[in-house]
Amino acid sequence: MDLPRIMISMYLASYLAGTLRLPVFAAAAGVLGVRIFGVSGGLLIGVLSDRARSNGGSLRRWMAAGAVLFTLLFALLFQAGPGWEPGVRTIYICVLCGLAAVCAELWEIPCGALSSCITSDPAAQAGLMGGRILVSAVAVSGVFLPLGPHLSGWL
Repeated sequence: MDLPRIMISMYLASYLAGTLRLPVFAAAAGVLGVRIFGVSGGLLIGVLSDRARSNGGSLRRWMAAGAVLFTLLFALLFQAGPGWEPGVRTIYICVLCGLAAVCAELWEIPCGALSSCITSDPAAQAGLMGGRILVSAVAVSGVFLPLGPHLSGWL
């Protein structure tokens, strides 16, 4: 489970189909385009983070940059004013969602590689990744499940 990708997809789909009243097919195409952009950026980030070396930990700066930039870009998503032209707003939202997806990859790719940096034991790596996945699942459930009744008209 990946909370940033879920947040981006939910916001973008709801905004494009609900607020802008685009056909569902167009909204889905927008979400797919953003996801493809995020994955392709993720490939580049994976290569660059694997090659990076530093004294303080090669993954730390990637994760810090991803956390800060994702938070900033996600906050900027809500700055599209109601007076903006719908086409300008759509482009603004799709571009920011694409950039936020890449910034989420700045966090996600090094975080996924962290267990192999901590230990070389496969059982310990599996335990670390399992714990990470469990915490993510609980976080997503804790964030979205209580909102379920309130989101039914929104999505």
